[in-house]
Amino acid sequence: VILGDRWYMGRVQGVVDPSGAVGRSLSDIWLVMSLNMVTCVSHTVLPIRWCTLWPVEVLMALCYPLLTNILGSPEGLLEADLPVSLLLAALVAISALGKRGSEDAHRLLAVSGSGPPGNRALEEILGAEVLGAEG
Repeated sequence: VILGDRWYMGRVQGVVDPSGAVGRSLSDIWLVMSLNMVTCVSHTVLPIRWCTLWPVEVLMALCYPLLTNILGSPEGLLEADLPVSLLLAALVAISALGKRGSEDAHRLLAVSGSGPPGNRALEEILGAEVLGAEG
């Protein structure tokens, strides 16, 4: 993510003022939206379980505040870093809760038998576990 941003890549390479080297002013918006995209795609599009997404969630919540505190911000507004960091952390938390809720809903549909045909194997496994627990 940071390798595609001109400001942060310049800072990693030791350029004191990357906006002067690029010839235009830069912003954190590219970084913030990239982190947002990774979070949303990993929680909505990819078939990954909620319990295995925690490293992505931690990384996305900590990436922006760590980068702005270590490398600085092209906007130069450190007082804006905290609200943006909190909003990004809230986005990650809401995405995690949504993913967990989606998994619960899929599980309930599979148990009730009204889910898609691909869930029949899960329904059989859960049915066998229920029968094993009762017997």
